[in-house]
Amino acid sequence: MKLILIALLLLGGCTVSRTLPDDQSIIGRVEPGLQVLYFNGMFKNVRQIPDGDRALLEKGRPGAPISMINHQFGENEVFDSGRNRGVGVQMKGYLLLDQKGGYEFQALSNDGVEVIIDGNSILIDFDVHSDRLSDVGTLSVQESGWHSLMVKYFQRKGTAALTLFWKTPGKNEFEVIPPWAYGHLPDDSK
Repeated sequence: MKLILIALLLLGGCTVSRTLPDDQSIIGRVEPGLQVLYFNGMFKNVRQIPDGDRALLEKGRPGAPISMINHQFGENEVFDSGRNRGVGVQMKGYLLLDQKGGYEFQALSNDGVEVIIDGNSILIDFDVHSDRLSDVGTLSVQESGWHSLMVKYFQRKGTAALTLFWKTPGKNEFEVIPPWAYGHLPDDSK
């Protein structure tokens, strides 16, 4: 399975169908923004940030939902983590992909970031670096609606930045993903 995923990523993209949740099960319950957990640590790559059961065991600190990912933190606090360095962030919820077809994603980050949609790593710029754009990740959406989303990000030291962009089907230019596209269920476990 890992080899197939790696081959898809190397060939330039993924095709996904919504696996969780069924749109009917969340309509009316989705709240704006992404749930967030913060982890203290001098991470060197985004894969060191806990997720799943590991996140629960390592007791990340929850924060207020993040409504939009378009931030130039500079040397200021990263989101509401209480820290400006040595912080890992796990954001999770859903992304509204309201059209079928091809999407492209890109991130401007300082330091590492990974974007996972419906369990597929769409883009990754995993290590310590100054502000830079990631490679473009592509996604072919077979079913429009809410798709599971996890964003992992870390800030080691110095200045910090994180912005997520998309190019939706039929568009020619990237734009910042708008707040209406992010949602979470308040009863989702961290």
